[in-house]
Amino acid sequence: MLILRSTPVTILFITSICLFGSASLNWAGSLEELQKALQANDAEVAWRAVDGIPQKLSPQEKEQTKSVLRKALKKEWGRCAGDIRQSIAAQLAALDAKEAIPDLLELIREKKNIEHECAECGCCFNPVSVSDTFTELQPDFFCENRVLSSLHSLATFSYAKEISELVEATPNFRPQLLVILGKIGHPRYAHFIAKFADREPLAVAQALGEIKQPSGIPVLAHLLEDSREAVRWTASQSLTRIGGDRVVDTVKLRLHHPNKEISAIAARTLGVLRVPDGLSVLRNLSRQAESLRTRSLAIAYLGQLKDLESRAIFIAGLQDKSPLVRTYSIYALGYVGDASDIPPIEASLLEVKKMNPTIPADKAALGLIDETTREALEQIRKKSGKEGSRR
Repeated sequence: MLILRSTPVTILFITSICLFGSASLNWAGSLEELQKALQANDAEVAWRAVDGIPQKLSPQEKEQTKSVLRKALKKEWGRCAGDIRQSIAAQLAALDAKEAIPDLLELIREKKNIEHECAECGCCFNPVSVSDTFTELQPDFFCENRVLSSLHSLATFSYAKEISELVEATPNFRPQLLVILGKIGHPRYAHFIAKFADREPLAVAQALGEIKQPSGIPVLAHLLEDSREAVRWTASQSLTRIGGDRVVDTVKLRLHHPNKEISAIAARTLGVLRVPDGLSVLRNLSRQAESLRTRSLAIAYLGQLKDLESRAIFIAGLQDKSPLVRTYSIYALGYVGDASDIPPIEASLLEVKKMNPTIPADKAALGLIDETTREALEQIRKKSGKEGSRR
């Protein structure tokens, strides 16, 4: 995996970055040269030719190029076959080549190599602010494999049955295939997807949100209680996409869960659905939860929900002895604070710089507070400027 570090200001989120030697990626020059490059056994020449295809082609060139690329998917190279197929698939997706769907499915069904061998590829996300930690919870099932991401982009309902069969037969690509099925499948596939909840909880949580069927609510409610935060977050997001009274009634049953982080995410879910019951739970957790992590999450959720009544909680959090609580309070004020909150936010940051925390969660917060503060102040100033211009 290619690991890149983010700067204090810029987060680097890499979707299938691939580095292959130092060769330049230039268009082959003509369709004939592309065909010649793909028919040869030189992997580097083939790869450069595919990655060098220009974005702007005439309609005739597009059709001819799609035909050449589809044929090339089946070729066996002595090395780097998976990498070349990923590049071909990405070009086919860019050309909206829905006629290539059977070819992509055949690669999976016949267990052809579609993974990286020669390239340094991967997905890297280094959170440096509280907002980044929430972005990190958003699953990206396709960043490391462009064959699967292209299938996700191109697939249509008519291929749902074939994809469901591959879900059963291809465990190593099951998460991605479940998400694709959720995107394109008929409502009846919700039951099929749900049966994989124990084996692929994150993918099922995402897929059931894609398919948006009430039959998925009980499974999503179960996943809302998962021990993994990313699964809980994704289940919550999917429940809000489905919405309705049944979701509200189901989520309310988790408001007073023994695990207070589950109570918090249930309360946030209700808040997103504009059901007020969750706000009082979050306010209580932000003040009284024993865990610093739970208190901080409750504060963050209240900020995301733009709960103006909780502004006093966030301001009080700026004086908390915990750097974690302070950091999340600054984050929350980015949503509801005004210009008068800027000096106490800046003062809180300076005080945290002088702290020497011993609790791991507080230590981790030191790596988030600078960028969190910068983002929050930017939000407040932008909002204050807009309000001033209205006057």
